[in-house]
Amino acid sequence: MLFYFLCSPTEASALLQFKQSFGVNSDYSDCFTSFPKTKSWNESRDCCTWDGVTCDVLNGHIIDLDLSCSQLGGRKISYLSNLVSLDLSVYGLQLDERTFETGATNLRGVLTESFFLVTNLERLKLRGNDLVRGVFPKIHRSNTLLMELDISYTGIFGELPHSIGTLNILNLEGCQFSGSIGNLTQITELILSLNHFTGHIPSKLKHLTNLHLSSNSFSGEISDVFSNLQGLRFLDLFNNSFICSFPSSISNLTHFQRLDLSSNSLSSPFPNNASNLQKLTQLDLYDNVLNGTIPSWLFSLHLLRPFSSLSKNQFSGLPDELKTNPALIKLDLSNNQLSGSVPQSLVNLTYLYTLDLSSNNITGPFPASILSLTHLEYLDFPIWPTA
Repeated sequence: MLFYFLCSPTEASALLQFKQSFGVNSDYSDCFTSFPKTKSWNESRDCCTWDGVTCDVLNGHIIDLDLSCSQLGGRKISYLSNLVSLDLSVYGLQLDERTFETGATNLRGVLTESFFLVTNLERLKLRGNDLVRGVFPKIHRSNTLLMELDISYTGIFGELPHSIGTLNILNLEGCQFSGSIGNLTQITELILSLNHFTGHIPSKLKHLTNLHLSSNSFSGEISDVFSNLQGLRFLDLFNNSFICSFPSSISNLTHFQRLDLSSNSLSSPFPNNASNLQKLTQLDLYDNVLNGTIPSWLFSLHLLRPFSSLSKNQFSGLPDELKTNPALIKLDLSNNQLSGSVPQSLVNLTYLYTLDLSSNNITGPFPASILSLTHLEYLDFPIWPTA
């Protein structure tokens, strides 16, 4: 019986050669879950059915190679010039000499400009390959179709060029980049956490949906760049040096889901009305100098689970009326300047399992009925409840 294989014989042979040059060892992967995908590779099966391999259904060319978390260690892939996506993201993968080779591309431990000349390559993921090194090359729009680049946690360093070609998604987390961010107008996801970037957030990132800039050295004010970013969903500015008021334009982002502005120097009260933030699921604002009364809308976000920390600020009061919110299970307001008495309506937060009001200036009576909250497991406040 004859079997028809969709896969190109030349490319199948290239993968089998690749399999021989890469050893399988569980010590090469620090992923939470991993398995040796190349064990399914053999000549008796169409290579388009091998684990980690995706082929073009019309011509049989291999267009996607996903060997992330595959327990591999080795050096070479060749004759795969039709690749659209290459994923070699493996924590702890030790690469030597050549990681990818096709045509004019010849990577020898250094990410060079020629690597972006692979004819059809749209997605390149080298996350966690700590022997991939070198200065980040310039990417020219006319030379590449690359749309997604992930070189996070590699040894690549330098400054981010103003031109990044056709890239929509760029992940440089955990590298050694410095300098400022240019106007990367086509970017939709920008992940630059754990680097040494400085300066301000540029104003022309108009297509952004995800922006992660945590643990850098950004400073000054957070300019009003968010008013035009109606598609923004995730914003992480944790652990920078921003000194400004809370960016009020954020309250108009109807698709916003996660916000982390903690460990900066943000001041001013919250906006009085942010009813548009009904999709917010994560809020981290601890370790700032935010002040005034915490507005009631913060306690009515029904997707916020758990309620994230507002500790280490300068909030002075709580709203008088608090309503039941099943999503509100954790409330940490410690290390603020809350004064007076705790509002009686706190007992309406019937789903709380953690309540921390320690290190404040609360002096009035605390409602003893708080002890009737059946889910409450952790309680810390400056005075004990009285009848």
